[in-house]
Amino acid sequence: MPTHGGNLTLSDYLRIGRRHKFLFTEKRSLKLPIKHLLYKQARCTPYQQDYRFLIPYEGIMCTVDPYNPTPNMFIPVKYRNIIPPDPIYSPTGSFIIPGSREWFTYMYNLEKKERMRLETENFTRLKNQELFDSGTTERHYDLRKDMKRRLTDLTDYYHDGIRNYDDYTEFMRAYRVKIGNYHSVIDKVLRTKKGRLTADTIRAETRPNKRDCSFTYNIDQDLGSAIVKKSRYGDCPRDLLIKHNILNV
Repeated sequence: MPTHGGNLTLSDYLRIGRRHKFLFTEKRSLKLPIKHLLYKQARCTPYQQDYRFLIPYEGIMCTVDPYNPTPNMFIPVKYRNIIPPDPIYSPTGSFIIPGSREWFTYMYNLEKKERMRLETENFTRLKNQELFDSGTTERHYDLRKDMKRRLTDLTDYYHDGIRNYDDYTEFMRAYRVKIGNYHSVIDKVLRTKKGRLTADTIRAETRPNKRDCSFTYNIDQDLGSAIVKKSRYGDCPRDLLIKHNILNV
């Protein structure tokens, strides 16, 4: 209080404030807490209108019970092993409740996608195994497969015709026509872009210890010429049969 007993002046307020460390004007207010003072509120949330810039604020975090991916109901056997362990959300971000209609729709699409993935993997595995067994590359696999099929059909035709032919001359005439068609088709395919062999294909198809089955005497050479056979030493088979009284002269 002033010594003269009148009203307090600004100088008196300043002197009292410096002595007792009081804050009595808005300009000298503090936003930081003072440890030796007691507060009724634990903390206060600042107002955005008090600032000229954006300030962070705390949102409300909603908590739920522990997530159970398996609903307490009957589940088809095909869905039981593919249920995701994490929560499922729709494309719009909505939570899908386990056991709901949306959940079964999601599981149907998931099972369909998983089945298609397994079928694709199985098809790829079988295709790679066929490529490995055929000894060629993927680019020329269909070409080699078609060549094998045509050669097999031609060989089967010759085999069945020899067993059941009635007119040998007519059969051989038709057989020569089929051989000509076989060679014309194969030569036409080999001259195309697909039939050209690359360095990788030549390297994959190189089998020095394997006989090339496409070159056979009954197909590639003239049928009128004699078939070259390995020379035999000693008695011929007919003389051996006569010698051992198996064949009578």
